[in-house]
Amino acid sequence: MATVTGIFSVDYANTVTVASATGTLAQNAVSGPIVLGKRRIFKIMGKDTTSGASVAQLGFTFGLSTGTTAPSPTSASPFFSLTQDLTFDTGDSYDEINLGNFHNGADSIDYSVVILCKY
Repeated sequence: MATVTGIFSVDYANTVTVASATGTLAQNAVSGPIVLGKRRIFKIMGKDTTSGASVAQLGFTFGLSTGTTAPSPTSASPFFSLTQDLTFDTGDSYDEINLGNFHNGADSIDYSVVILCKY
C-alpha cells in the first residue's frame, strides 16, 4: 500500500542501527549496500563537501539482501539530485540501497540516510 501524502517523523532508534547510514563518498566511490529493511520510508540527504555552491548528485541502485543485492552503481546508473527533498519507501521488493559518487568531478559528497515513520 502506498502512502500518498503525509508528515513523517524520524525513527531515530532504527536509523542509528543502520550500518553505513552516513558517510563521505570520494570521486568514483560507492557506499556498498545499505540495508534499510522492507516497507521502510527513508530520506536521503547530502551535500558537496568540496564546492559548497555545487549541486551534488548521487548514483543509486536498489537490491534485496536475501536475493540480488544492490549492485555497485556506475556512472550509467540513475542518480538523485540533492537539491530535492528525497523521500522513498522500499516497499516489498527491496530492502537496501547502494550509493555512488560519479557526477561531481573530483568533489566529495557527504550523505545521510534517515529512516522515517508514519506515527
